[in-house]
Amino acid sequence: MPAEHSDRVGQLMPHTGGVAVRYDEEPFRIRTLELSGGTPDTDPVVLVHGLNSAADVWEPVAFGLAAAGHRVLAPELRGHGHSSGDGRDFSLAALAQDVERGALARLDRPAVLVGHSLGGAVALELAARAGDRVCAVVLIAGFIEPDGPVEESIAALTPPFWQATADSWEALYLSYWAEQEPLPGWLQRYFDSTLRSDASGHLAPRLRLEDYQAICHSLATHRPSEWQIAW
Repeated sequence: MPAEHSDRVGQLMPHTGGVAVRYDEEPFRIRTLELSGGTPDTDPVVLVHGLNSAADVWEPVAFGLAAAGHRVLAPELRGHGHSSGDGRDFSLAALAQDVERGALARLDRPAVLVGHSLGGAVALELAARAGDRVCAVVLIAGFIEPDGPVEESIAALTPPFWQATADSWEALYLSYWAEQEPLPGWLQRYFDSTLRSDASGHLAPRLRLEDYQAICHSLATHRPSEWQIAW
C-alpha cells in the first residue's frame, strides 16, 4: 500500500507534490489525484493518462488548469501506478468505468475529458457511454484504430526489456532531468508511480506484461465504428 494511503478511504489526502489524492477501494483500488480550483463558470477537467503511465504524469498540466480556475481530476487506470486490478478485465469499457468511478461520479456537472494515447481511446469510450456527463473531449496523440493484424499490433506495443537499474536511473535523474522538470520532484514522483525494481535489481513497469498485452489486445480489436456519440 502506498505511504500516502490511509484509512480514510474515499477522502482527499495530501500528496507530496501539493496535489490531493483519493483512494476508492471497492471493488478494487482506484487512485485519483485532484486539484480544487473550480469556479462556477468553468468546466471541470478530467485527465486520462496513457498506457503504462500514471496519474502523476499530469501534474504540470493540472496545476496550470487549476490556476485558470478549473477543478481537475486525474484518475489512475486499473493496473497502473498505485491502482490495483491485476488480472482483471482490461477492455476499453472497463477502463472507462475506472474514469467514471474515480472522477465523473464525484462531479456535479459535465466535464471536459482529456486523454493521452490509450487515454484518448478511453475518453472516447466514456463519452459514448456517459455523454450526458461529458461536455467536450480532447485527444492528445489519441490511439484510435491500429493498422495490420492484431498480433502485429500487440508486438509493436509491447515494451522492450529495460537494462537500467534503480541506482543508474536515479543518477540519470539527478544529473539531468531534475534540472529540467517544471515542478520540484515531479519526475521522481512519476517514476515512482510507473517503475519498480524486479528480482534482478533492474527496473520494470508497474503494469504487468500480461495486463499490458491485454490492453493492447483491447485497443487492437475495438473499432471506433461501435461508438455513437451525440451531444
